Amino acid sequence: CPSKHGFLINGKNLTKLLKGELLIDASKHIKSQKRHEKIKCPSCGMYMNTILYNGGDPTIDSCTNCPYRWLDYDEISKIYTWLESLREK
Repeated sequence: CPSKHGFLINGKNLTKLLKGELLIDASKHIKSQKRHEKIKCPSCGMYMNTILYNGGDPTIDSCTNCPYRWLDYDEISKIYTWLESLREK
């Protein structure tokens, strides 16, 4: 996002994130206001659905029309915390 409120990522790169093959520097992003409404996909303009990230605790926004996911600033941080807790087990 040009305003640094989040990150648009496709499913392939989301898998790389899970495997630790891709890192996103969340420190460069701005914490956004908590939102309650659905967001539109920056790629195709369709409304995105909120889903659990890989069956875990973090939630992300997923487009049902194209291969993109939206990660808010705080969702990026939660994913890294969740992944770290999995590695410690």
